[in-house]
Amino acid sequence: STLDRSSAASDVYKRQEKIRMKTRGEYAKGYPEGLVVHWTAGWHLKRGLWGNPFPQPTLRTSELEKSSRDYALRTAKLAVKNGHNYLVMDAFGRLYQSRDLTKWGYHAGKSFWTGTGHSVSNRFAGVEILSPGGLTKTRDGRFMTWFDYEVPKEHVREVNGRFFHKFSIEQENQLVRLCLFLVRNSPRVGREPVFQIKNIVGHDEVSPGRKSDPGGSLSFGMNGLRDRVLREIKR
Repeated sequence: STLDRSSAASDVYKRQEKIRMKTRGEYAKGYPEGLVVHWTAGWHLKRGLWGNPFPQPTLRTSELEKSSRDYALRTAKLAVKNGHNYLVMDAFGRLYQSRDLTKWGYHAGKSFWTGTGHSVSNRFAGVEILSPGGLTKTRDGRFMTWFDYEVPKEHVREVNGRFFHKFSIEQENQLVRLCLFLVRNSPRVGREPVFQIKNIVGHDEVSPGRKSDPGGSLSFGMNGLRDRVLREIKR
């Protein structure tokens, strides 16, 4: 199959890979009703390679490009291994899609959102954003991932005494574009679109206490994301 960027993106990257994430059936309304924002909490670039600190655009190099693609494809293959289904966003904001948006698969685990019952996976799509995620500050002032990987302090954001790896500016911009794409291409049931802006949620919102993504990795937070999408739609 072809993993390629969603048509929400401004340019297209294609690479042939036999990657087919598992689906469990079609969405009840034929389209996702919302989107869950995840982080991978794993490698997003090869050790020692870093883009520019947020919010500066990342100066692309062939080595950064290859590393970013490689980890995105590894994430997609991990989804296949675990029986999951989601979009993958790499360090440069490129989106990789394995299955049609009419079909759902597991990605959120035990979760709840108003009107969804005890799991949102069969109602909402998911996007996994490559990022080391939550960080721990050591006594000597270093910021470490759970897999013992040091993150430069200029890539760290503190929110309410907790530390997070910052999403890149490209990832944040692409996340807004993805949400706008899902809104604008949504079918309708009666007068109402199937995809609802109020259903753009963080994993930490649908699984509070169990999950912390995207947390402070997203500079404007989930309320800010919903507000941005709403403002763009109203223009």
